[in-house]
Amino acid sequence: LARSGEAELVRSCHAHYFVAFAEAMERELGETNAKQRVCARLHADFENMRAAVAWCIQPQQAESVRAGRSAAHPPGGAAAGDMVELALRLAGALSWFGLVGERLNDVSRLLETALQPAGGSTLVRAKALWGAGTVAMFLGSYATARAHLAASIDLFRSASDLRGLALALEQNFASASAEIYQRLADALEHGGDYPGARDVYLTAFDFCQTNAVPATAQLCMACLTAVLRQTGEWDRAM
Repeated sequence: LARSGEAELVRSCHAHYFVAFAEAMERELGETNAKQRVCARLHADFENMRAAVAWCIQPQQAESVRAGRSAAHPPGGAAAGDMVELALRLAGALSWFGLVGERLNDVSRLLETALQPAGGSTLVRAKALWGAGTVAMFLGSYATARAHLAASIDLFRSASDLRGLALALEQNFASASAEIYQRLADALEHGGDYPGARDVYLTAFDFCQTNAVPATAQLCMACLTAVLRQTGEWDRAM
């Protein structure tokens, strides 16, 4: 394949296939009684997905396409600049699998690999950062979680197409944003930065109140009360 010049075409098709596969599995993971079936399929193909991410971000691939040497033009017209986007989409789609499929370390490494190169659309990178931050928090890497979640919030704030953002996350925009705020505050709290957690919980609570996300607002208020006790602000905690 390498000698015939078709190796890159095959790899590109392989990457596109597994991006579509991972995103389909992500959607199915939210269905009732689907966890065991979906996780089994993702476990079985995890090495293929790891290989797809690695290929998408390898420098020689980007260089060869920029120079016009790549033959990789699968359906949809993917070009060189799309390779990082594919890696971020694939890794980002596996975030929930890392949490429920007991592959936290593997998915964390995959997300970090996909996030290494610059590039990718704002919404896709923001989603991957959210996933990396969430997984890092569950692994106890609170400084990493804080950095990724804060970067995710910044990108979501910069997104002008809120409808596109909602579609990208496949849920209500306000609920998605509120959850990211709440997870950032969680990371700060567990990392011992109680003043920082207090400020973000307050921001998250105000955001939830303004955008009618009552469940997350209640959670933030309960967590805020505990944090205020840690900071000695007993009057505000009552």
